[in-house]
Amino acid sequence: MIANDIRYDKNLYIRELQSALRDLHFLYPNELPLINIDGIFGAETTEAVLAAQRLGGHEATGVVDFETWSWLFAVRRAGFKESGTIELLGRSIRTDDEDAIAAAVQRLLFELEGTFPNLVAPPPSGKMDSLTKLAMENFQDAAQLPADEIPDEERLRLLMRLYTVYTS
Repeated sequence: MIANDIRYDKNLYIRELQSALRDLHFLYPNELPLINIDGIFGAETTEAVLAAQRLGGHEATGVVDFETWSWLFAVRRAGFKESGTIELLGRSIRTDDEDAIAAAVQRLLFELEGTFPNLVAPPPSGKMDSLTKLAMENFQDAAQLPADEIPDEERLRLLMRLYTVYTS
């Protein structure tokens, strides 16, 4: 098995599904339960899948088939883009709130610093300062992503997924 590859690691697949279901909860809090991201497809995840299938007008089977998976991730992308928010560390943060994003990035990098020796966390200033931007660029380089001055939502989601996988 190749470590950290969703094609070979069932727990990463389940975590990715749980991450999408959790994000959809923040878009539809009355329709979808808030779930933990633990890599276990248990009763909590099954309940969230059933709720998502009902929300999407799919047959509520609790089985994540291709149609369900595709729908979940399409709604997730569209919903967060439309709402202008991203879920980081259990909070919905507006994508234009640089200070809130900076504080989350600083904490995420601090937590991952011990796991990935090539990551260096910036001091916790709560500001999108030059050290935070540099730390995010270093993360993007380590993850082989193109560097931007301010990280976009996908880069933040990747950072959050790494945090979820390596700190739980």
